[in-house]
Amino acid sequence: MTPETSTPQPSTTKATPEPDLVDRIFAYLEAELPQALRDVDHLKANIRAEFGGLDWYIPMKPRAARRQRQQEVLRLFNGRNAEEVARQLNINRATVYRVVKKASRR
Repeated sequence: MTPETSTPQPSTTKATPEPDLVDRIFAYLEAELPQALRDVDHLKANIRAEFGGLDWYIPMKPRAARRQRQQEVLRLFNGRNAEEVARQLNINRATVYRVVKKASRR
């Protein structure tokens, strides 16, 4: 059989699944703090037992930073300048209105 007429063979290697959140967090910690983590498997098992089965959202910004941004929006907003506030704070205009609406419900 010549290379031109050979049929491609299916790959026998299986795709490895992507690591889950716990594995990725520990890989990061191991890279950053190699001496700090001794029994990683035991720690992972404890974390899975504590938080397993729950859906988590990890925000990009800490709560304090979000609160500070909200305060800035409220400080700058005068009722008619949402676009200007959004541009100044580098956020979406809808975010300005969402912050203002949420503050008015308190």
